[in-house]
Amino acid sequence: MKTAVALFVVATLSRHVEAGVQYSMVHNSDAYATTGPIDVIGPRSTPINYEFAGFTDFRERNHGEVQVNVNQGSIGIHAETYNNGLYAPQRQEVTAKFQFDTIFSSTGSSPVDVIMNLDLSGTIDPGQSLTSSIQVDAGSQFTFSRGTYSESLNPSNPPVLRDGMLSGFSASGNVQSVSTGAIQVPVNVPVTMFFSLTTSQGYDLTRSTIDFGSTFNLTRFGDVFTIQGPNASEVYSVDSIDAGIVNNRFQSKVVPEPSSFALIGLGSFSFLSYVRKRQRPLKLVRPAG
Repeated sequence: MKTAVALFVVATLSRHVEAGVQYSMVHNSDAYATTGPIDVIGPRSTPINYEFAGFTDFRERNHGEVQVNVNQGSIGIHAETYNNGLYAPQRQEVTAKFQFDTIFSSTGSSPVDVIMNLDLSGTIDPGQSLTSSIQVDAGSQFTFSRGTYSESLNPSNPPVLRDGMLSGFSASGNVQSVSTGAIQVPVNVPVTMFFSLTTSQGYDLTRSTIDFGSTFNLTRFGDVFTIQGPNASEVYSVDSIDAGIVNNRFQSKVVPEPSSFALIGLGSFSFLSYVRKRQRPLKLVRPAG
């Protein structure tokens, strides 16, 4: 039996969000919105490492496995689903979001236009006839860009559909650049930015898979933000403690500031001095006379 499932896009992001680093995730088990969500985590200030494996409908006919990681500057979603043929095929949907504050330091005070650059790679196996899709959103509290990409083996539908930020994307497993449109942001004050990934995985008699395990992140191949406009030359640094951005480059591990290095060095010197003193042999002092 061939089943066509329409691309189901859920608006999970608001243009008005609270400031500060936030990690969040929603796992919904049913395309028809009758059984989910299974889990909702966040928004919270600590990373998310989530795993699920089990039945995902009340009659225990559909099974799903999901792994989600939302870490500093990176989102990963892996999902596998299958149906035993005794109940209407469903699908599961997972949305993960990372929100952070960034400061665009400038010698001037006029807003600037920026483009956020991200890396994305993964693979989609839609099963026999169902559609599997991903959606990305990225931007600031002022505005954001969106893109969708879907694959289907249903002969009545186009095999691939894509638009927006994902108009040039291919689910080949290769790392590709994904960029937002121009976003106007203020300078010299914290600006709340975010990016999110939504996967919609159809259930099928075969084991269908959508694998974007740890592959959606702030770009590691150049500037995280492309600065545009007549005031671009006034911006001299872009930094975010929340996202690990130093001088407009994403750092997988944030390097301590020089003052932190000094404290670490001082602590290490004190500890080594203490150890050396403890290791010295004791001197015997003879009483006088």
